Amino acid sequence: MTHLKSNHIIEDKITIGKIPAILFRPKGAGELLPTIILYHGWSSNKEFQRMRGFILSSVGYQVLIPDAIYHGARSPLQNYDIDDATRFFWNTILNNIEESQSIIEGLILKYKADPNRIGVIGNSMGGFTAAGIFTHNPNIKALVVFNGSCGWENFNKRFKESYEISETYELKEIRRKN
Repeated sequence: MTHLKSNHIIEDKITIGKIPAILFRPKGAGELLPTIILYHGWSSNKEFQRMRGFILSSVGYQVLIPDAIYHGARSPLQNYDIDDATRFFWNTILNNIEESQSIIEGLILKYKADPNRIGVIGNSMGGFTAAGIFTHNPNIKALVVFNGSCGWENFNKRFKESYEISETYELKEIRRKN
């Protein structure tokens, strides 16, 4: 494994609850930190997102990259093929959303996250996750989605049509709380 080195950034492998993650933060930061939670995509993991975390941290953000269930250090799947996606894609996203509150609380309590400056970023499946968390949690201040979707129902319809999948998915209706 290649380690990213910097005189200005600390990289730690941590666990929040039972969720393994990588935490990047600027060295010497004594105050509450603006914090980004970065979610990886389908078949990816926290390790593959380290460069993004490093870059974001280099401009002053604390960045947490958690592993999703069925990824990285959390019982990864073997193939991540269409059968696995059909069975686990939405469950993974919904699980990420359910876990997000304990991640946020852990960051605030143990890692100097400023509760008024927390944002979410996601790539691909992580973009779906970040959109769901942003919609569900009114305390999240910013959202960035790379190659993901905020239009879950439309994506789900096109996914099923493209792969001729007949099962229906039960998607939780998540609305931003005011």
